[in-house]
Amino acid sequence: MGSNGVDPSRRPCSVAATLELVGERWSLVVVRELFYGVRRFDGIRRATGAPRNMLAARLRTLQESGIVDRRPYTDRPLRYEYFLTAAGLELVPVLLTLQKWGDTHLTGNLTMPLRHAHDGGAGHRLAPDLVCTTCGVTVTARDLTMAVADPWAGPAPAPAGRASPRRVSAEGRAGSRPPQGHDRDRPHPPGTSAHPRTARPPGPGEPGSR
Repeated sequence: MGSNGVDPSRRPCSVAATLELVGERWSLVVVRELFYGVRRFDGIRRATGAPRNMLAARLRTLQESGIVDRRPYTDRPLRYEYFLTAAGLELVPVLLTLQKWGDTHLTGNLTMPLRHAHDGGAGHRLAPDLVCTTCGVTVTARDLTMAVADPWAGPAPAPAGRASPRRVSAEGRAGSRPPQGHDRDRPHPPGTSAHPRTARPPGPGEPGSR
């Protein structure tokens, strides 16, 4: 682990870092409900079906991470409403992209999928697309390539401190013992075999017979 808390043996990636925070099931649906205007704990719980203890833990994590803010709406008893911060609102395009994918691949048969409109655009359909900030062209995943060579796409490097295996020619090094398979080509005394474990017993009249 490096001094900045990043494991140098793994790909440094903000996607993984973001998923550590909002990749759990209930986190993004909480952001969804706050975006829809469901501000209070009981309303969020009913809309998501999240267990109370799990929802309380997720709201606390999102608040500590600066994605959610809470404000009291009553003092007796003390109750809070929850709001998306600026960082939380920046997750809305992520939700819209997930919704588009789900409407296409999972829930296209719903009779009333959720839709959104923008100010002054009643009846307009939203499409979360990727747009080049330089030329304004809409791009898809098929249009994208890695801007630099990806070191993780090549062969894995040898572990530190371990020497690479040496290649030996078929003939072997000069003066080295030949492979065991060559023993069968050598002459052997009568009554013996190239494989001592399977040597036949001496026959009648041969040395060593009884």
